[in-house]
Amino acid sequence: MASYPHTQWMLGQLTAKLTRIANADKAKLTDTEKLWRTTGELFMTMAPDVGTSTNLNPAMDGKIFGAPVVHDVETDLGVKDTKLPDLVPGEDVSDRFLRFEIAEGNVMSCVGSFGKMRDLLGIPVLPLMTVYDFFIKRALDQYFYNLYWKSSFICVGTPSGVTLSPEGAQHGWKSDFQIPNQITWEPFFCIELDWILCDTFKRHIMNDNAGRTGTLLRLVTRGVEQKDMMKYLTKQSRYKTDPNAILCRSEYPMQNAVNEEEVAPLGETEILAKMREEVLKGAYRLIDYSNYAGYEPGDNVVNIFAMGPMVTEAIKASEDLLGRGIYANVIAVTSPDLLCGILAHENDYHYLRNELGINADLYLNKSNDVGSADLLTVSGRRIPIVSVHDGEAGLLDNLGSIVGVRHESCAVRKHSKCARPNEIYHYHGIDWEAVVESCGKVLSETALEKVMVTRQSLEEATQSDVQSAGQAPHWTELWPTKNQTHKH
Repeated sequence: MASYPHTQWMLGQLTAKLTRIANADKAKLTDTEKLWRTTGELFMTMAPDVGTSTNLNPAMDGKIFGAPVVHDVETDLGVKDTKLPDLVPGEDVSDRFLRFEIAEGNVMSCVGSFGKMRDLLGIPVLPLMTVYDFFIKRALDQYFYNLYWKSSFICVGTPSGVTLSPEGAQHGWKSDFQIPNQITWEPFFCIELDWILCDTFKRHIMNDNAGRTGTLLRLVTRGVEQKDMMKYLTKQSRYKTDPNAILCRSEYPMQNAVNEEEVAPLGETEILAKMREEVLKGAYRLIDYSNYAGYEPGDNVVNIFAMGPMVTEAIKASEDLLGRGIYANVIAVTSPDLLCGILAHENDYHYLRNELGINADLYLNKSNDVGSADLLTVSGRRIPIVSVHDGEAGLLDNLGSIVGVRHESCAVRKHSKCARPNEIYHYHGIDWEAVVESCGKVLSETALEKVMVTRQSLEEATQSDVQSAGQAPHWTELWPTKNQTHKH
């Protein structure tokens, strides 16, 4: 329906479809739609006077619940504007949207109360409220208590972050909420939001959301090229029919490597099934150069963690760095709580460390410049991290400390201004150029680490001391510019 949509738009499409399924004649529904009938009937939405601006208007149109205190003069006179949402309240059974005035605290209390219906009446009503992300602070007290007494609800903060810059600087700040019983999501592609909402509905209906009863969704109004998802996934070795092939990008042919475009990818259904699992675990590798020729972890490899709309900036940075001979993997974060927050801490960050494979491993140099058979010199052999997100640093800035590698966090650290998003990203140092600079910084600093360990202690994987070798030069002194020859 839209070639360049955003996640907030997708929310409106999904909620409207559920409302339509709930209100439609069951005999006219498809077999797949019938499976969602019960969920649709239990689903209700509400908002503090921002229903249209947060894209719930498809679900609101003609379906506002409330006492009919407003006389519909337009219908009486036959001048109803059908191009605009019909927001006249009524009390029909099909009315599934509660309209509030500008009273965020009241809405938050209401969504929390409906979320307790299972405990009170045994009916798993699933409420969803939308609110400008910045204004969640107006209802933070009620939000905390909703989570405290384990209400099951969805709060959608949208639009969010400094990405909202055209609407005013005062809307820009996105806070790091880490409260027990909460799970926070921030999808990038629209299909991610579809999967997240489906999983949330399922967990709610099946009463399988212990420790994550409150769902906080952060969405944006910045459009994304949806085709980029398959474009970059199909370049990865793990999604090729021959996963053992040594690959290279067509722009940068390399000796003893095959152009990745010449190796057929797996089917789209198989790729999406795997990606869905990873999205719901908190993060996935959108760009991954593992098994590419010249890929030397700890030497020319950096991991970029990006969340929400900043994935676009991470992609641009990765492409620029590839021209300098640096492999920048891009890991898209869908849930900071599952990746590096309270929920991740419960299992010792298992997904981050083991399934995504982000660690502080030392990758051995092939040469031994110490001159002793018993010692190895390991210099700059860890993979550093750069993170970028539209919000305060606390959302992702603990990744490096969890793993044990150098980490630079690009985040919002000052009050914003009103301008186009790309200008505001540059102002805050979260645009692609800032990501490139940060990658160069962590790579150059990591390259100066010098660790000396005995072969025995290395084999036993004991801890070793890390000694920094003085002040790091600017990274461009160590790595070529994009216009210079592509080397590894």
